[in-house]
Amino acid sequence: MRQGDWTWGATIRVWGAFTWRAVLAGFFLAFIVGLLVGVVEGALGGGRHPAIGVIVGMTCAIPASLWAMHSALGRTYSGFRITLTSAH
Repeated sequence: MRQGDWTWGATIRVWGAFTWRAVLAGFFLAFIVGLLVGVVEGALGGGRHPAIGVIVGMTCAIPASLWAMHSALGRTYSGFRITLTSAH
């Protein structure tokens, strides 16, 4: 693949690499943090607030997706590798 040749096949491979990493990392991170928040919330005797679960999930999604993007961009795909070059 030459510079500038971006095909749908390449797009799907990069998207797939990002997506499965983001889903798995987000799930495990949200599970662990959610479990800890639930234990602390239960120990403090507070009632269960659904908004806390949403906030925990959203907060975990950001670092998980950043890691997934970094990982997907850094790997070598069949036939190509993503590189960053200066625009100047």
